[in-house]
Amino acid sequence: MKKKGVVILIISVIVIGISGYFIIPKLLEGDLFGDEFFDPGTRYDWDRLDYMDVIFENESDIYTVNGAWSTTKSCPWVRAHLGFDFALVNNSKVLAAAPGQVSHIRLMDWGNETENRYMIGVSIRFNDSVYVNYGFEPWTIDINDHEHQQRLINVSIGDWVETGQEIGRFLQIGHGAHIHFDVIEDDVRTRLDLYYSSAGYDRMMDLVHIWHPEWPYLCYDENTPLDYVNTTFSSILNINNVTKGYSNTTDCPWGSIHLGFDFYFKDNNRIYSAAPGLVKSINVIDRGSGSDQYAINITIQFNDEIQCEYIFELWTSNINDVNAQMSDIFITEGEWIMLGWGIGDFNQVNIDSHVHFAIREKGEYPPLTKYFSTTASNIMLNLVKTFNSSWNFWCYTGQP
Repeated sequence: MKKKGVVILIISVIVIGISGYFIIPKLLEGDLFGDEFFDPGTRYDWDRLDYMDVIFENESDIYTVNGAWSTTKSCPWVRAHLGFDFALVNNSKVLAAAPGQVSHIRLMDWGNETENRYMIGVSIRFNDSVYVNYGFEPWTIDINDHEHQQRLINVSIGDWVETGQEIGRFLQIGHGAHIHFDVIEDDVRTRLDLYYSSAGYDRMMDLVHIWHPEWPYLCYDENTPLDYVNTTFSSILNINNVTKGYSNTTDCPWGSIHLGFDFYFKDNNRIYSAAPGLVKSINVIDRGSGSDQYAINITIQFNDEIQCEYIFELWTSNINDVNAQMSDIFITEGEWIMLGWGIGDFNQVNIDSHVHFAIREKGEYPPLTKYFSTTASNIMLNLVKTFNSSWNFWCYTGQP
């Protein structure tokens, strides 16, 4: 062989070797040639994903909702969770929320130390930077269940899928079984509400509201406003009286400024958290003397600027009443609590005993209507009118 031919042969071998080094792993991963080579052609509009739909066929296929997407604990379920968990009943269809190409099917084994040992992750690539992921979590430690779930997956690496196409059936084994759903864009798990169509988002919120009618959003981050405050009581029948609402003006039925709302709970009735957050402090207030000498102040921090205050105005000078009330408070300092959790059972020492509820933002006490949900505001007005039929508002700001 001539010298020139040998050189060409060597170069060819090197090129093939390098190509094989890069291409073969990509073939095995279902990610051929990387981002710059991905092209769905005319299969679907792949410039931007803003038309995603739900992954379930019927709302009745979901048996609970425990949380949605959040980067912060300041959300109704007080934990960061970069996805949405669909708790599907056994043998439910799992549908593609968006079109794309199946890029990965990962079989995961988290080892002997977890009751959710075996999972299957299905990734469907939408465009150069967006992947939609479906984590099949049957909640099992049995390898036979894992193999069963594998057989229920209906797609393979390289398949192209359309929105609404069945990806597989879900195998529900354990109490925590679910599909973990998320979207990754530019290697970051991103807010799901950016990708849903209007109809898809509405259907997701309808699902959420079956289980949690008080949750206003699908996705929460550090900039999500606190505008979904709920009531502190479960029924108007738990309340004895309403003497004052919120007012930052004397132009109100009681004629004085009162930067909060007083709930006159009946004895031994439960007080619920009106918003989620961190229990920052539980302190005894000692005013030194008087019939209102002792009170208990519970502060729950929503974020860096906003906190909810629950002041148990026992209207007593007897420290034993304070100790009895403290024993009936369920939460502790440093604990994160969810929206609607029980704070404690109220001890009505006398007719003047009540809980003063207020929200402080940047050191000020703005009108409570800024924070309450529409549903809760209507409940609050109904509460007020039950005891004061002539009052048209429950939060007075000097504005009509």
